[in-house]
Amino acid sequence: MKTSEIAKRLGLETVTVRKYFIELDKHGCVFQRNDGKNRNFTSEDLYALPQMKH
Repeated sequence: MKTSEIAKRLGLETVTVRKYFIELDKHGCVFQRNDGKNRNFTSEDLYALPQMKH
């Protein structure tokens, strides 16, 4: 799932979602990447984001 898809599902801007995942990266969370640089998110990743909003 792309960042833009997660943003749309959560009603957030793509840049906001990207910033959240960058913060998660800094804290040791590992995300799948498709060609080595683009994150490819799973359904589990989708559910982690609303927790960061609070």
